[in-house]
Amino acid sequence: MTVGDLRKELRAFAAGYRALYEEQRARDVPPWGRPAADRILARIEAAVRRIESGIETLCDTKRPEILAAFRTANRAMALQMRHSARDQAGERREWDAFVRFTSGR
Repeated sequence: MTVGDLRKELRAFAAGYRALYEEQRARDVPPWGRPAADRILARIEAAVRRIESGIETLCDTKRPEILAAFRTANRAMALQMRHSARDQAGERREWDAFVRFTSGR
């Protein structure tokens, strides 16, 4: 996928969050609930702005190493998830066993 295509898809994804935020902001809230609603809406708006900013950073063609690092991290997480599946001999470890293993006891 090209950076332009990725940017377009991610912007569409973020636009969904922005639309949800705008819908919620437009709702009538009783006076007793306004302070709480304002706090929640401020957090949502901050999250939407971070998502939008992150997309621009990730898709910055002047800094391709950012997208490359992001893709590498995603591949590593996907491999870890796959290798921890039972059919790949993965299972939850006991903390005591981990401590014994790492301390050489």
